[in-house]
Amino acid sequence: MADVHRRVADTERAVSRRYADLAAAVRLSFEHLRHGLELAHARCSAVEDGHWADYVAQLDRGLAELDIEINRAASGGAGPSAPEVLVIHTTAVELAGWRLRTSLPDSGLEEPSAVRSRLAAAEAELEQYRAECVTGRASATALERRVEELRAGAHS
Repeated sequence: MADVHRRVADTERAVSRRYADLAAAVRLSFEHLRHGLELAHARCSAVEDGHWADYVAQLDRGLAELDIEINRAASGGAGPSAPEVLVIHTTAVELAGWRLRTSLPDSGLEEPSAVRSRLAAAEAELEQYRAECVTGRASATALERRVEELRAGAHS
């Protein structure tokens, strides 16, 4: 877990340093990511070493993608804006953590099927948000609501 936190913090610091004008959006996006990962990783000690290594490799790819896409957006490239990229990629990284948690036989969730259903809804909403970013009519409100519903399942 400490390694995951370090990787997330390192990415946050690097992006904040390079794009000072995005510092508030970066801080907020990564604050949400850290909170979501804390909940999603609640039972990470039960994950087999090989699965954990695969997950961490996927995390690294997700964080690297975020960095590349932020650079593209900040350079004025076509596609989502830098704040939209932050939402897309930090949400995708969090949802990967939830996929790992819900795959555990003993996830610690009282209603695993309900949480899996909320995860699927959040993933669908993320894809909808991505599509809306392309058209320029994106609002993260529905996505944020779906992710909060997912997180609430960790407390039930």
